[in-house]
Amino acid sequence: IKTHIIPHHDYMTKSEIENHGGLEKIEEGQGIYVYREKRLILYGGWMGLKPRFSIAKLARVEVEVPSSLDHEWSTDVKKSEMQFPSKAKRLIKHLISQPIERSKKEYVYRGKKEENNKFWFLRNNERTADLTYLADPKNSQLNNIFQDLTNEKRLEILEYLKELSKSLPLNSIHEKMSSNAKQIRQDDDDNLASILKMLEHNQ
Repeated sequence: IKTHIIPHHDYMTKSEIENHGGLEKIEEGQGIYVYREKRLILYGGWMGLKPRFSIAKLARVEVEVPSSLDHEWSTDVKKSEMQFPSKAKRLIKHLISQPIERSKKEYVYRGKKEENNKFWFLRNNERTADLTYLADPKNSQLNNIFQDLTNEKRLEILEYLKELSKSLPLNSIHEKMSSNAKQIRQDDDDNLASILKMLEHNQ
C-alpha cells in the first residue's frame, strides 16, 4: 500500500493539468486504486471507507494485490473484479486518513494565505457559524481616498463596498476554479486605460 499526494493546481502547468484530465477529473480521481499484478482493477472513490469531498482531491492510495491473494479478494475468473476483504478494509481505512489529511492541510494553508490579504476579510459569526467575505473598509488605499471626500461620499463608497461583497459570485468562482483555474488572471490590469476612457466618456 502506497499513499500519494498530487500537486496543488497552483504548482502544476496547464499541460500537466490537462494530462490529469482537467481539474474536475483531478477531484473525481481522489481515492483508492487497486492493482492485481500491476494491472488496474478498481479505481477512484474511497470504496465506502470515506466520503468524497473537495479538499481530499489531491489524495491517492495505491494498493497492489498479488495473485496469491485472489481467494482473499474474491477475484472473478476474468480477473476484472475484486472485493475488499474485511481485514484489508480495516487496514486501508486507517491508512487513507494520512493522505486525506495532507490534502486537507494543503487547501487550508492556501485558503489562509488568500484570506489574509489587505482587500478582503472573512467574518465568522460565532452565534450562527455563518461565514461572510467582505471588502475591507480599513484598507489603507481606501482610507487615503477617503481623506479628500465628504462624509456623504464616504458613505456612498461604503454602501458600494457592502453591495459588492453581497454580490460576490461564489458559485461561479467555485465552478471556474474547479474547471479553469489556470485561465483565471486576477492580476490582469491591462484594461485600466480603457476603463478610464469609458468613465471619462460617460461624464
